[in-house]
Amino acid sequence: MKTSTLYALMGPRGAGATTMIKMATEMGINYIPVYTTEWLHARSRRGILLKRMEQEEFNQQRFFAQTGWRGFQYGWYKQDILEAMAAYRCNLILINEAVIPTFRNFLRRNLVVVNIMADYTTLIERMGADKVPPERIQEELKYIEENKVLDGWKQADFVIKNMGTKEAAFQQLLAIMGLTKPLAGEELKEQLSI
Repeated sequence: MKTSTLYALMGPRGAGATTMIKMATEMGINYIPVYTTEWLHARSRRGILLKRMEQEEFNQQRFFAQTGWRGFQYGWYKQDILEAMAAYRCNLILINEAVIPTFRNFLRRNLVVVNIMADYTTLIERMGADKVPPERIQEELKYIEENKVLDGWKQADFVIKNMGTKEAAFQQLLAIMGLTKPLAGEELKEQLSI
């Protein structure tokens, strides 16, 4: 019998977790939504992955896990996770460091936490490319520093250092998820020859 695994991605804004989840869902890999009070533009990458609720509605929900971040609330439904894990072998979810203990207690060996890392220069470049205003970039970096967001790797099972192309980082994620395979001798020779 195949077991289902929940691959929980986390990392600071600009590290690439949202991009990798979007790439995975385009391939057909299941994504479990996060509910939030954060206002998100519907066309933004994060806006596609997060489901917005008004604060009053959010407060009435019974989430399995919830946390605050930068003044917004985020929550995860246990039923969403259970249904996804009953239907799919590989599932992705976006989390932050604060909820890892709750997820680990619930899922034990069926949880794999993947921290997506990038250095400050890369984060600044990516936020700039997303047209984040300079003052907002400063706020993000200050929040990252004060809350030790870059220390998330200490709680992770795997770390992807995403400072190159999104395709290279995505290949690492696929390998962690067991969705790649080694090439046979002749195939490998063909790939390695010029």
